[in-house]
Amino acid sequence: MLGKLLIGFSFNQWWRGASRELADYYNKMDTTQWGIIASLFVVAGFLLLRSSALKR
Repeated sequence: MLGKLLIGFSFNQWWRGASRELADYYNKMDTTQWGIIASLFVVAGFLLLRSSALKR
């Protein structure tokens, strides 16, 4: 079953579609949306640094 799934999957086709979609998002976002995404990444970074695994 996994073989049939892998035969039908084309990484190049997926990559082209994903990069085209990312470029569309990049071109359509305004400053407020970029600020929200940047702040979410900063908060996620601080939360990851506070985890007990990294304090050791």
